Amino acid sequence: MWNAFDPFNGYSDVERKELEQRDDHWFAEQMETYQFGEIPFNSKEFDRVTRQKYEWLHQVNAKAQNFRWVVRNQIMIQRVKNTIEAHPGKRILCIVGADHNYIFQEELMIEPVELLYPLR
Repeated sequence: MWNAFDPFNGYSDVERKELEQRDDHWFAEQMETYQFGEIPFNSKEFDRVTRQKYEWLHQVNAKAQNFRWVVRNQIMIQRVKNTIEAHPGKRILCIVGADHNYIFQEELMIEPVELLYPLR
């Protein structure tokens, strides 16, 4: 199922190779942000590059990006919201892969919680 929504599906072999190289370039740009913040990849700089990467992937294949990224993050964030609701007033540590940080921050900032991000 997951592979059916590969963002590079439908492109020729040559185009796919170029897109994969661009994807590798985005990853390298993300890795270059390691020196920002107290914890590597937990910074506004990392989030900025990551947002750009996923905006690019949306341009490449909006349908795949919606399934693999947007909906996936909505489900993950709803699970956090459900946990917050089930444990009012409690401290909750939410750990996700660094690529998800910027979306979690945006979505959880509008909730009635104290959000500590980036970590210190």
